[in-house]
Amino acid sequence: MIMNYSIHPDGIHSVYDNVGSGKVYIFQNGIVLQGTWEKPTDNASLAFKDSSGNDILLQPGQTWITAIPDGKLTYSP
Repeated sequence: MIMNYSIHPDGIHSVYDNVGSGKVYIFQNGIVLQGTWEKPTDNASLAFKDSSGNDILLQPGQTWITAIPDGKLTYSP
């Protein structure tokens, strides 16, 4: 998930803007799906959508989700 990132004023903790929406890259089954993540409020569930607005379903099993600042993602197909 691509989202804004900063350091808390205490100089120790990370702060991510995890409410709103942004780009998402989902790596599963040997391919990369590009779409958007959405979380309209603090209490809302996180949703992943494709370019048509349909839910992107994650494969059953262990899932690793990470948030990174824009411009920090690189990968090779």
